[in-house]
Amino acid sequence: MIFEIGDKNALYLCKHFSFIEESERERLENFAASSAVSQRLMELGSKFLPGFCKGPFSLIACLNTLTPQEIIPQRENRIAYLFTFSEPVGTDAVIKIDLLSEDQQKRIVKRERGGMLVWTFSSDSFIYTRNVILIADDQQVITCFPGCLAPPLPSHTLSEEEFTKSTKFWNEHAFIYYEKYD
Repeated sequence: MIFEIGDKNALYLCKHFSFIEESERERLENFAASSAVSQRLMELGSKFLPGFCKGPFSLIACLNTLTPQEIIPQRENRIAYLFTFSEPVGTDAVIKIDLLSEDQQKRIVKRERGGMLVWTFSSDSFIYTRNVILIADDQQVITCFPGCLAPPLPSHTLSEEEFTKSTKFWNEHAFIYYEKYD
């Protein structure tokens, strides 16, 4: 499968980078303001390690040379592809609460995210991942990020089954806020 990424979605993917090389930035700035690119780079969430790839376009080019370890059907005819690397590729933004120590669990609090209160964990050190998730509609990349595949936050736009699964997941998991960036 050869994945394609449009300019708008490449700009969206910048939120999963803290730095992109000049050639990728110039390509993005052909259709978006420099400030829009910079704003995406500063957003909270999982981030690719700077040495992993140059930016969103080179990321998709890299993944096009690999075979996913798992293919997972999603809602709205989308498909999630899991790629696992031998070395860490980025930081994770979600963690299962029962994997945290008792002391760490004391630092879990509810914060507003996406109009909802969700569990959050403030970490003073990065939690690294070897996984990359790519979500596509046919061959068109919707998003791509380091970390685990998580359902959308519970919403009444979800089916009853999706809402139940989403609620269960988000009651057992927390978003990671890295104190370095908070």
